[in-house]
Amino acid sequence: MPLSDKFPRRLAATILVGLVAASCGETPIDLPDSAAANDFSDRVGENQFIYEELSERERDCIFDREAEELDLSLLVTGFGAAADAERTKAVQIGLDCVDEPAEWDGWVQFQADQLEVGLGQGIEMSTSEGSCVIAYALENAQNPARLFAVGDDMGDIERLVDSLEECLSERNLSLFYGTDVVFDDYGDDPSLDALYEACDDGEMVSCDLLYALSGVDTGYEAFAESCGGGSPVSDLCTGIELSSTGSPVFGDARYGQLRDDCGAGDGVSCDLLFNISDFGSDLEDFGFSCGERLPLGGNPDCRTSMADS
Repeated sequence: MPLSDKFPRRLAATILVGLVAASCGETPIDLPDSAAANDFSDRVGENQFIYEELSERERDCIFDREAEELDLSLLVTGFGAAADAERTKAVQIGLDCVDEPAEWDGWVQFQADQLEVGLGQGIEMSTSEGSCVIAYALENAQNPARLFAVGDDMGDIERLVDSLEECLSERNLSLFYGTDVVFDDYGDDPSLDALYEACDDGEMVSCDLLYALSGVDTGYEAFAESCGGGSPVSDLCTGIELSSTGSPVFGDARYGQLRDDCGAGDGVSCDLLFNISDFGSDLEDFGFSCGERLPLGGNPDCRTSMADS
C-alpha cells in the first residue's frame, strides 16, 4: 500500500481540536484527571496562538454556544456514537461562528501541518494548498462538520481525496500516489527507522506496521514484506489471516491478540490494529483511540503518544 488510507481520521481529530479550542482556554471545564482530558488540554494549550486572529465576536460566538450546547466532558473523554455526535456539533459551532474558515490563516496552516504528518512521505503543504483543501471540503462534503470531527463517511472522505487532487502541487501529488518517493530506505525517516529496527529484531507487529506505512516499491516496504529478512508466516508477518478482501479474518486468534496487546498499552499494536481493521469497525476505533485511552486518537500516532505519556 502506498500510504496509510487512514489519514482522514487522524486529520479529523486535529481539525476538531482546532475548531473547539478557541474558547477552551477561557472555559472552566470540569474534567476528570485522565489521559484523554490531559491529551486534549495539551493539544489546546500548544495551539492557542492560532486563535489570536479571530474577532471578539467570533470568539464570543464559539464560547457562548459551546457553554450552552456542548457536554464538554463527553466531547473530550467520551467514546462511541454519542461522543462522535458531540464532536460533530462542536465543529459545526466553529464553522458557524467563524466567518471564513478557509481564510483563517493560523488554523489553515495548522491543518496543513497535520495533513503533512498524516500523508507522510515527505509531503510539504503550503498555506494556500491547505486553504484550498479546507475550502473544497467545506463546499463539496455532504456533512463537513462530521468529516472534520469524525472522518467516518467514505463518500466525504473520497471528496477530501478529490480536494488533494485539486489542490496539491504536482510534487506533492506524486508523493501522495507513490509515484515519487522521499522516504525510500533505512536512514530516511526516524519514525520508519524505529519500526525497521524493531522488525529487524524480530518484532513482527513492527514489520507489518512498517509495511502498512511504507511507500510502494521502497526499501522500507521490501524489508517489511520479507519480515525483516525472513519469510512471511501467512498473509502478514504476525500470521494474522486475511480474507479475500484484504481484511483480517474476524475471530483469528492472532488478530484478537493484537487487540489485547493494544489494550495492554502497546502503541505499535494499536497503530497496526487501526491500519488493518475494516473502516468504521469497533476494532478500528479501538486502535485509533490507543486502546480507549485517547478519544481523539494518538497525535500523530499511538506509539508516539503512549511513549510520551
